[in-house]
Amino acid sequence: MDLLHRACAYHTGGATEADVTVQTCWDADGLELPRAGVGVRPERLCTAPARERAIINWARERSLADFEPGFVEGWRG
Repeated sequence: MDLLHRACAYHTGGATEADVTVQTCWDADGLELPRAGVGVRPERLCTAPARERAIINWARERSLADFEPGFVEGWRG
């Protein structure tokens, strides 16, 4: 919970150095920016895999298609 709290508390500060779990949370958030009409800036991502052009393109297409994993359906009331 401490790592999740850290990831949430500092996700807008522009930091890229942190525990890899926190970095992964930040990258997931950054890769979802196209959903809000914002382009992904690879230099703002934390991990090498997230900065790969193929991953950025995949995430962009997934984001713009409003992809929703099947397990999320059970969360709705």
